[in-house]
Order: sequence, then C-alpha cells, then structure tokens
Amino acid sequence: KGVSVGIIDAGFENADSALSLQNVFKTNGVELTKDFLDPSTKYFYEKKTAHDFHGRLVMSLIAGELDTVQAIAKNAKFYLARTESGNFESRIEEDNWVAALEWMNINGVRLVNTSLGYSTMFDDSTENYLPEQMDGKTSHVAKAAHIAVAKKNMILVVSAGNMGGDQDWRVLTTPGDAKDVISVGAMEDNTLKKQNYSSVGGEYLKYIKPDLVCYSPNGTSYSAPIITSIIACVLQKHPDISVKKLTNALYESCLLADAPNNYVGRGYPDMEVFLDLLSGGKRGGGDRVIRLKQKDVFEHKWTKEEYPLTIFNKVDEWIVKDQKVIRKYLLKTNRIEKPEEVLFTTIITNTHQIYEIQWVD
Repeated sequence: KGVSVGIIDAGFENADSALSLQNVFKTNGVELTKDFLDPSTKYFYEKKTAHDFHGRLVMSLIAGELDTVQAIAKNAKFYLARTESGNFESRIEEDNWVAALEWMNINGVRLVNTSLGYSTMFDDSTENYLPEQMDGKTSHVAKAAHIAVAKKNMILVVSAGNMGGDQDWRVLTTPGDAKDVISVGAMEDNTLKKQNYSSVGGEYLKYIKPDLVCYSPNGTSYSAPIITSIIACVLQKHPDISVKKLTNALYESCLLADAPNNYVGRGYPDMEVFLDLLSGGKRGGGDRVIRLKQKDVFEHKWTKEEYPLTIFNKVDEWIVKDQKVIRKYLLKTNRIEKPEEVLFTTIITNTHQIYEIQWVD
C-alpha cells in the first residue's frame, strides 16, 4: 500500500477485464495510463498487435490474483506505459521508452519494471547493436536508465533478455546492461542453473550482470516482475530508502553474494535476510563460501539431502565457461575433476552450502 509501480511494456491487452487483475481494477489500482505509440488511443487496453498480451502478463505477476497466480504487490498503485509495437522494430521504441521513464518520474513513480530489451532484429539492420555495445553506456535507454537511478533515485528492474541460447549474441540486452539497474535473469526451479535462454553478462564488463535471478520457465520477462513485486512490498515499509541502500541489501541477501558469476549473478535473494539488513541487521555467518585450493581433483562425499548439486566452471573469478547439475545421489565419494581452461569451480548444494575451488598448478 502507498507504493506506486510503473510498468513500461508492450500493450496491456484486456487487462481491465482479465480475471487475474480484477482485484486491481475493482479497487481503482491503476492511477494513470499512456500510449506512447499512439497518443490518440481512446481505449488503452485494446489489442493492437499480437504482442499486446505481454504487459498484461507482467502486471499479473506483480499484482494479480487467480488460482495459478498469487502475486504479492496487490495493493500498489500502477502507472502503465505502452512503448513497444508488435508490428515493427525500431529505435523509435527506445525513444518512447525514455519518454515513458520521464513521464513516470514527473508523476512521482520511483519503482519501474521494464521487461523489454533491445539488441538486434530491427527492421532497419543498420540500427542493430553489436554485442560489445551492451556496455551500459552506448544505447539511449542505458544512458537514460543511469540518469534515472543516479540522479532521480529511481529503482529500475529490468529483464536480462532471452538471448542466452544465441551463440552469436548471448549477452544481456539493453537497458539490462546498465550498471545501475537491477537486471534479472532466469534460473531453473530447483537448482541455481541458468535457464538456457537467459542472457549472460558480457565478459568485457567490469561489473556483475545479471545482478540476480528468479525462477521462470518462460523468459526473463517473467522473472523481473517477481523481483519488482518484492521491492514494492519493501518500499511500503521503507518508503524513503535510497536506491543504493536498497540494492546493496538486496544483493547482499542473495545466495551467491560472495561468489557471483555472469550466468546467474548473485543468485536469488533471501527475503528474510533482505528485510533484516534493511532494518539494521547484519548478515550472519560471515563468508558463506568454503574456499579451497585444489590441484587436479576435488573429492567429497555429500549427503542425500545436499543433492542436486549446481556447478559453474569459470575461466576466472566470475566468467562462466559451462554449467551443469548433478542430480543423482552417489553413495561413494563424488569426484570433481578440473576441466580444461577452468581456473575456478563453484559448487552449490541443495542445502545452500557453497564451495569455491581455485585450481592451482
């Protein structure tokens, strides 16, 4: 309650009549709407393109209520902006995005979810970006995102993008590359393994991306809203908190805060720890990582409760070469051998113990 949430997206097709959002509309939960593609639009929730369901689904995950959807920011007030078309791809949509962000800032909205990203596939191929331009400072949307966070104290939650399976791209789409935004990737449901489609942080970046992950079977577009809803609830309790203090506590609460990587960032957050840190508490237990130096082989016997094991093999402290999951419980000692070109291996157990192995000659 008392928290405004902005959503910048494609259309919000039939959101006002969707069963999953009746709890929002019956209580007049939408404060303002604006169509940046067509300002003359009279009925904001009409379907104009095949992709106009996207904003509605994102909103449902933040505030919806249905048998299969139980969101947690149900009493927030919403500002909805349509900036994206399903009929064309152009950098004009980036200009719309920047205008929508300014509109939300003018209306006092601090927290904004944007499950959009720009990379390639523009109708005019000369507008396409290169992977190395996903550096947080090249695109207009990344620059605007930096200003919004650094100068306006806004909180931007951005999907990392679904280019992880594209071997010619793989990295985050913009504005998820901006250092200041909270970039959210997607993980599997019962392990920390990155979903194949979830974009990774560029090896050229000097900071961790994505920042964290959340479970989603259908795209990072649906991971970001969960994190947005969590932050909305936190803002009810801490309305005047700075974006720096909030994000520091959020990241510190994550499982892999002490051993992040460019596949899943800092892992997923622990809400109890997050809230405790914001109230002046300290994260208990010190470093949550068991750090070891091994030559060629690491042997260890894990208990049945510790399976499955999620493993990240890294070429340096945070750039992942590959990932895997060991699901089968072994009665005997498990033998982890040093892969080629790998200098670090992170192992996360089902009981949240983390082993960080540095391979030495």
